[in-house]
Amino acid sequence: MQVEQQEQQQSEEQLLQQEQLKEIIVEGEEDAFKNVQKGLDGKYKQLLIDFWQNLIDDIQSLNDNILILQNEHNKEEEECDSYKQNKLPLARIKKLMKFDNELKMISSETPILFSKVCEVFIQELTLRAWSIVDSDKRRTVQKQDILNALTKSDMYDFLVDITSR
Repeated sequence: MQVEQQEQQQSEEQLLQQEQLKEIIVEGEEDAFKNVQKGLDGKYKQLLIDFWQNLIDDIQSLNDNILILQNEHNKEEEECDSYKQNKLPLARIKKLMKFDNELKMISSETPILFSKVCEVFIQELTLRAWSIVDSDKRRTVQKQDILNALTKSDMYDFLVDITSR
């Protein structure tokens, strides 16, 4: 009897520890999303939230479409090409990636992924800069607006060396 009680107590403790670990992970994720909204107020904050929500919805719908297409092998080649349409030139992205001397080969999917990541980065930074322009009641985005947008969020601290020139 005592052995069974000890085993049950140990299993309950393990479950409690697992739940606490899940809470820590969820708290970390929430903090990461709060960081995205730093430096924005009011309607601009909501605009950025909507931007990211639409992006997440697009990615999820694309994933759902790919899963559907995997079941329909005949239409796969025709309809899967939509994700390969890029707004940035893949050849230039490959050229930039080859600046790293340690990089020997690049898979065909990597430049496509980098293109999409760069596209999202540019869109978000433009949205942040536009919020500054709009709050100043101007119509033209200038270099200083982009620099101000970068400094309002610590998410872009990795660009400090480049933008301080």
